[in-house]
Amino acid sequence: MAQYEVQGLGITTGRKRKKVYRASSEEEARQLAYKDGTEAESITELPPEPPTEMQLEYANGIGLKIPEGVTGAELSSLLTNEEERDKVATERHRKFAERYGVQFTKYTGKKTLFDSIQAHLTETGNERDMLSWFTYRIYRQLVKGKLNVPIESPDDAAIQSIVDELIEDDSIIKSVRRYNGRDLIWFGKWTTPDGYTVQGGSERTMAYKKAEELLKAKLDIVKPAATPAPKPNTSTRAKPKEVAKSETSGCLGTFLFIAAIPTSIALSSLVDLI
Repeated sequence: MAQYEVQGLGITTGRKRKKVYRASSEEEARQLAYKDGTEAESITELPPEPPTEMQLEYANGIGLKIPEGVTGAELSSLLTNEEERDKVATERHRKFAERYGVQFTKYTGKKTLFDSIQAHLTETGNERDMLSWFTYRIYRQLVKGKLNVPIESPDDAAIQSIVDELIEDDSIIKSVRRYNGRDLIWFGKWTTPDGYTVQGGSERTMAYKKAEELLKAKLDIVKPAATPAPKPNTSTRAKPKEVAKSETSGCLGTFLFIAAIPTSIALSSLVDLI
């Protein structure tokens, strides 16, 4: 997204106004100004601001590779990704952010993007879009994140028919507002390929249960079964031979090294969640 300086007149006051907007195009900047009550007379795209000295010092200090020509906003995204152990959001998810008018850079992380979307949608007046996004995220969970599925957008008629029912219940709206954005990446507990258990958004809320119920009833979707825990090995084996003390110490050292590996490193091997 770029920055645009919009100059114009207040629609109700007739006074001169000037404000800078972040938008994906000049037309979007014009629309944002209009929502602010300004009739645009001129729109000028501003050059991106370069990184600050503080940003560059911090990035160099943590050994971050700085892309050539990076802007201040982009470097801020890269630094946030390092702190959050986040991955750059996909083009598909960035299109959702554009759909809701959420600002981002080409390096914005997925968790940050989902947080920004939710923060915007929980604002008063965005209830329908908030419920549409929430219901769509549950749909993505029910279809196990597959891409070749009938519903590709929160704006799909099937999603909207469910929202028609959800939006009548204020308690459901309040329930959805309690979710953090990154909670909507995945719901419930799930197990990584490395055997770690991760907790996503709650599946026990009134909003989740009702949206899931309607999705399964209207779309004939069967919820995927939870990943079963591995069964203990009960096979009978011969008693192992006594191991020399030095050999035991080596095994223990190996075990402690593996146990010391942070969970976040193991999680980095995952493919992007839906």
